[in-house]
Amino acid sequence: MDLKQDVARVLPENGRALVYMTHGAITAVLPLKESQIVADTELMIVLLRRMGYDVRRK
Repeated sequence: MDLKQDVARVLPENGRALVYMTHGAITAVLPLKESQIVADTELMIVLLRRMGYDVRRK
């Protein structure tokens, strides 16, 4: 079985999920709820600034 088939086998049928891998092997799959988002540092800074916070980088 190739990697795409392995991933497809463990993903939820509907929705979104985070897939954790170690050395090319799937170690965990975390289904996301409708209200959950995945954000990197840059997105968090944008959101905080839009909410009125003063965000400064060190």
